[in-house]
Amino acid sequence: MNKVVNILSGIFFLSFGFLVMALGLDLSLSNGLSLKNLPWQTEICAAITFVVLLLGLLRIKRRWQGVNDMKRFDAFRFVRPVSHKILGLSTLFTMAETVFMIGGIIFLSFLMGLEPTLVYPMMIVLLILSIESGWFALRITQKGKAFRIGISDRAVAYFDREMHILYFSSLIRVEMHQDMINFQYKDDLNLFLPLDVIRKEDRAEFRETLMMSLKEYELKKGKSIYFDDAFRNLE
Repeated sequence: MNKVVNILSGIFFLSFGFLVMALGLDLSLSNGLSLKNLPWQTEICAAITFVVLLLGLLRIKRRWQGVNDMKRFDAFRFVRPVSHKILGLSTLFTMAETVFMIGGIIFLSFLMGLEPTLVYPMMIVLLILSIESGWFALRITQKGKAFRIGISDRAVAYFDREMHILYFSSLIRVEMHQDMINFQYKDDLNLFLPLDVIRKEDRAEFRETLMMSLKEYELKKGKSIYFDDAFRNLE
């Protein structure tokens, strides 16, 4: 989800930057039409700014809601911190988001002389989002109860930068696929749990707890779930 939000945010921001440059420099289209005469300039730029803000708020909501949900989750049979590698990658990606937004602010500062009334709102939005992103990156480095992986009687859940839940409902196979655990559901739906999420010293216990939980789930639901040999021998 973070990836989709970031891509969309980047597309809208680049569109905004191009539009402001086109208006400020009085660029023309191939047919000679001047963009300076484009109607609803303020409204269009305000709408793009609002979309970037909404996407940023969606990312913020998912982050902190996931933190709170994971902290409150007390029904885990198995619970361990996620690996240092995943925490490091999460910190890196979050800092990359922060750097991108700070870069966007610097870029917009060069456009201030062209269309200041259009640029100011986007700069404020990026400033707010960059502060939150930097704060969340710091939150990751502090680790804590939120950044963990757990197994309940209904699902596997973990949190790195967002919440991931792999439910047992409609599950038919659990197998290894390269460096990921593949949860295969009905209708050829596949959800993957990266093996790097689980610390090496916890993998054997994770495997045993998951198999036990799924066997209990099989008895309740009267269904069979297949485990391949690679997963059965996971260490």
